Amino acid sequence: MATVNYAGVNHLVLVTNDMDTTVRFYRDVLGMPVLLTMGNRKQDFPHRHYFFSIGRGASIAFFEWKGVELPPRKDSGIPASGIQFDHVSVTVDSDARSRTRCASGWPRWAPT
Repeated sequence: MATVNYAGVNHLVLVTNDMDTTVRFYRDVLGMPVLLTMGNRKQDFPHRHYFFSIGRGASIAFFEWKGVELPPRKDSGIPASGIQFDHVSVTVDSDARSRTRCASGWPRWAPT
């Protein structure tokens, strides 16, 4: 099997139930520029999806799911339950290696 040289995290996606508050915190308080906004207004699947730059080609992103109940604030290292994480994407140094992995049959492994 081909070796994959990982170049870092491309993006990490979390969940919010209030995108406006999330934008005010990450953009206005922490100073992370908004890179991309997307989403849809379909009745069966409405959402917003925003990406914030954390530098060096990496970003943190959020899906807004209105009405989702997020877990209460907790200290790190303390177990939690609830919806807060969606997915992580890593950057690799070669599209050919990505295509090899994608063709290997692993579910949800796809070049972006």
